[in-house]
Amino acid sequence: MLSTSDPAGEVVLILRDSAALNRYRFATRVTDFLICARCGVYVGATVENDSWIVINGRVMDCAAALLGRTAEPRVLDNESAEERIARRRQLWSRCRIDARAH
Repeated sequence: MLSTSDPAGEVVLILRDSAALNRYRFATRVTDFLICARCGVYVGATVENDSWIVINGRVMDCAAALLGRTAEPRVLDNESAEERIARRRQLWSRCRIDARAH
């Protein structure tokens, strides 16, 4: 997985078909993982009612540039739900989801 974010930026997801996006929550139930209902690819993850997002860099137009970066693996197993949300507010991008009907 190659997740990326810009804490100073904003991501706007435009959904032309809201049924094409599935959400999954793991055991902590803190984060919604966004999965394409058609092909099963991981698109990104959001917290706090879609206020913050991290995006799968492999689905972006700039993926080639991101692939050259060194990964920063982290083990966050002992984080509480509150600590996890606070960290994501600091590191993830602001998010807005626009569900357009087409």
